[in-house]
Amino acid sequence: MDADAYAKLIEALRFVRERQASGADDWEYSLLRTFTKYLQAIGVDRDLIAPVWTMYIAKIDEIEKARRRKEGKPGTPMPVGRENALAFASAAVTVLKKQGSGKIGDVLTSVARASKIERKAIKNFRDNINRGLLSPRASQYYKEYVRALKTLPPEVIMELLPIRPDLLAAPL
Repeated sequence: MDADAYAKLIEALRFVRERQASGADDWEYSLLRTFTKYLQAIGVDRDLIAPVWTMYIAKIDEIEKARRRKEGKPGTPMPVGRENALAFASAAVTVLKKQGSGKIGDVLTSVARASKIERKAIKNFRDNINRGLLSPRASQYYKEYVRALKTLPPEVIMELLPIRPDLLAAPL
């Protein structure tokens, strides 16, 4: 077992125990995140981690909805999985456009086809990111994906784009 991964696991489990003991509403989320990060650190295949990741993201959505209700805020926030998928697709559009992959409309169409996300949804999300109208988390996801994708060639970006349908309709 990787000693560094093990040490990080123990540290993270202590944090989860403290969150649970304090009555925090996000301790289960923290536990799922810890487990997911540990599985990644020890090299478990992404497809095998996917069910845990799905639970992790669903827990984020559950916590956010409960917090909004408690604060008396109306509406339902965009599910984190869909927000993440749209941020990734939008970042791909930005990077591919900057790399000279064509006119913005053509790049949007290509990314929409490859990602299996409706073109209009990507365009609206990207426009709203650029206008500063989306959540700080959406902006953070987008910026992180732009940073990660900008070093990749266009063909690799396009290979990364197919997004699982369950990530679009439900949490990641």
